[in-house]
Amino acid sequence: MGDIPLRRHVWLHETARLLRFGIVGVVATLTHYVLALVMVAVAGLPAQAAHVMGFLAAVPVSFLGHYHWTFRSSVNYSRAARRFFAAAAGAFLVSAMLLEVLNRLTTWDVAATILVCVLVIPGVSYVINRVFVF
Repeated sequence: MGDIPLRRHVWLHETARLLRFGIVGVVATLTHYVLALVMVAVAGLPAQAAHVMGFLAAVPVSFLGHYHWTFRSSVNYSRAARRFFAAAAGAFLVSAMLLEVLNRLTTWDVAATILVCVLVIPGVSYVINRVFVF
């Protein structure tokens, strides 16, 4: 019986962390998506190049938000940064391959294909960040 309040506390704590993760993720995703669309529309970059630009802008937003707020990490900053960037690079490679597949196999416009790519990764990213990074 004594462990029920503890389980509830753990559940509430993890739920709050997931909410913070989602908020930081939305801000980083919007950074990625908006910049990628601007790079396509204004700079005339192809979708893959714009995707890279959006990713590069979103990664620092995501790392800083997750390190300081989502996970409130006490892990060594440079160690966490190296692991975070490795995890983010892996996730990006998966999303870049997905973008290429969508561009080749569908008739969707570039905004739709980039949106699918930036929405696919968050669940996996949470688990990797929770277990491996922070």
